[in-house]
Amino acid sequence: MVRSRDAIVVVGMGRSGTSALARVLTLCGGALPFPLLPSNFANPTGFWEPERAVDLNNAFLDAQGSSFFDAGLTLQTEPVTGPDRVRFVEQIVAFLTPALASRRPVVLKEPRISALLPYWIEALTACGVRPSFVHIVRNPAGVAASLAARDRLSLQHALALWLKYNLIGERDTRGAPRVFVSYEELMTGWEAVVARCVAELDIGLEVRADMRASVAAFLSPDLDHNRSAAIDARAVDPALVAWVSVAHVLLQQPCGPEFRTSLLDQVLRDFANWSRANAPPVDLAAIREHWEALERQHA
Repeated sequence: MVRSRDAIVVVGMGRSGTSALARVLTLCGGALPFPLLPSNFANPTGFWEPERAVDLNNAFLDAQGSSFFDAGLTLQTEPVTGPDRVRFVEQIVAFLTPALASRRPVVLKEPRISALLPYWIEALTACGVRPSFVHIVRNPAGVAASLAARDRLSLQHALALWLKYNLIGERDTRGAPRVFVSYEELMTGWEAVVARCVAELDIGLEVRADMRASVAAFLSPDLDHNRSAAIDARAVDPALVAWVSVAHVLLQQPCGPEFRTSLLDQVLRDFANWSRANAPPVDLAAIREHWEALERQHA
């Protein structure tokens, strides 16, 4: 029987298949908070994330001098406390309350959540919800190629973001029900992914014949862009390449007693030290200008 107080939080770096995963989970019985962010040139088949969550996260990050593109770890190593934290959590609770009225498990996907998990977990707990997490990991080269096309980010900037969101997402969901999946698994064996989520997270999803048809129609091979992308190590700090490579291997290991969190912790410490001096600068105006040009091109 489906419980009414479950939330499935999609964790992972943007451009890693988080949208595809969220859509598959909803086609198999999950519910989405509305209204949703409209599709655009970057995701013609939809983002499957609530506009309000995007607005809340962007406002909070902006108030802290950060953004989705910030590869630094100040907010993740020095969490916000006091009135700003209380206000943000209260805003999340107000957003979640009507969404959680659904009898189906609610699917929460918004990439910035992965960098702000303590606040979202606090809000979900305040709502009396049992959060579980599905962390999707994609080859960092594919993510970097996608970010270069969409946002004109350098390879080093893209890899730093990949590392940040994946390391923080792993660290901040420890001890909670969670499953790690790869983008490739989702695209080639989505039924097994859903079955593993149901078995390991004890969530009320299912796969019926009509659902199979809907997912098959949605998961087109056309979604799998940049599958042949590779990292040009000459354009990146060798230390960053090494950390990304280690993290990519470790995040694909089974999430059990032998999950090598100590190694991931060491990578996170080293990366945090590196990012203090080397986090790439963010030019949001230039990114927005590029988006507007792409929107005109695809209009």
